[in-house]
Amino acid sequence: MSEPGSEGAPPPGRHWQTSRAWAGALSAAWGLCVLGPPAALVAAAAAAGAGAAPAALVAGRAVGLAVLAALAAQTVLAARPRALDRPFGLDRVIRFHQRAAVGVAAAVVLHPLLALQGLASAGAPVSDRPWGLGLGLAAAAVLLAGVAAAVFREEVRLGYQRWRRGHRAMWLGVGLALAHALAMGAAPIAWGALAAVAAAALLWRLVGRHCFNVRRLRVGDVRQETHDTWTIELDAPTDRPLAHDPGQFMFLRLHRRDRPSEEHPFTIASSPVPGGPAAATIKKSGDFTDTVDRTLRGDGARVEGPFGRFSFVRDDPPALLLIAGGVGITPIMSMLRCLRDAGDDRPATLLCANRTEADILFRRELEAMPASVKVVHVLSKPGADWPGARGHVDEAFIRAHAGDALADAHAYVCGPPAMMRAVTGALRRLGLPRRRVHAERFTL
Repeated sequence: MSEPGSEGAPPPGRHWQTSRAWAGALSAAWGLCVLGPPAALVAAAAAAGAGAAPAALVAGRAVGLAVLAALAAQTVLAARPRALDRPFGLDRVIRFHQRAAVGVAAAVVLHPLLALQGLASAGAPVSDRPWGLGLGLAAAAVLLAGVAAAVFREEVRLGYQRWRRGHRAMWLGVGLALAHALAMGAAPIAWGALAAVAAAALLWRLVGRHCFNVRRLRVGDVRQETHDTWTIELDAPTDRPLAHDPGQFMFLRLHRRDRPSEEHPFTIASSPVPGGPAAATIKKSGDFTDTVDRTLRGDGARVEGPFGRFSFVRDDPPALLLIAGGVGITPIMSMLRCLRDAGDDRPATLLCANRTEADILFRRELEAMPASVKVVHVLSKPGADWPGARGHVDEAFIRAHAGDALADAHAYVCGPPAMMRAVTGALRRLGLPRRRVHAERFTL
């Protein structure tokens, strides 16, 4: 197989930073960054022995230091660094960032409770540094509000762009937390190291990524695929080609006069042919995407990426089982186009699920795929004249249409969350080990 990527350069999927050793080293560094400073503080208090501060006060300070370290680590996770995307995938990094934020919020609440209990047992005043205490309360308010907005965004119907703009206030929360720690007498070395990490992450976010990972492109073509889905093709730059693995995604912001301009993640649905255009196939699903049909040739675009590990080039399996639901076919289509354009004849089976016949994307292109690609469509709400399969992609359907591929194929699944849960469960019951089942979520 001819690998995607620029001539003379290693393909993106083979970068050394995709190795397990690199992932392990980064995981250890994250744990050391978050747990090392509070562990050192507790060890120092234990070594002091009798006459040291009450245990609750030491615990409160340790939790506070852990919060500060975790916040510094969170700023790195939020900065979209390629060094984290390659070993883990940015989608997983962001999900970890979201889950870790809940733990940080709990620690933000626990820190003052332990500290107050320790001060009370020592008979010390609550604080002889009111400015430091005020900064801490302000930091806690900003951080807790930010985490609550992220966790309950769908329940309170907070729009993506409004939430995204408000979430930037979390940087203020980090700054207030650092100022609080300094005012309360944090160790200068530990404080300086954590402040430097947060500052470096902010600098990358504001400047670095724009220099190294953001491209300014132009819309070269806009075409309708189905009744509610359009493909936007971006002209490839000659100086900085967007070398990507099939199945990766990008952050795309369209600059369109008198029309909404928002940044969203979209799959790069095109083949990773060097010098070819980058395409995003976008379904109308509310907010910005409802205006995709108003995009015009010549409109500007800002692209950041590529990101993600959802690609067969990282696993190099002998056979592929591709399962797509609706517009979730876009990363799958990038993989099929890569196989076709590279002349790769390894067997690939596509199980493509949609509601109606009118929802089927890329139908003619799929029909023209090489003989090594088997395509099976299934509709959940077919018309009376639909000659194909009906229902859903379940265990029986997979066994009937792809049973011969289960022995050695890797499965790649993308679609609505409920479908992916059902399909990955069915694949596991059919005997596919976890390492051979790969799933890509719609949203981050």
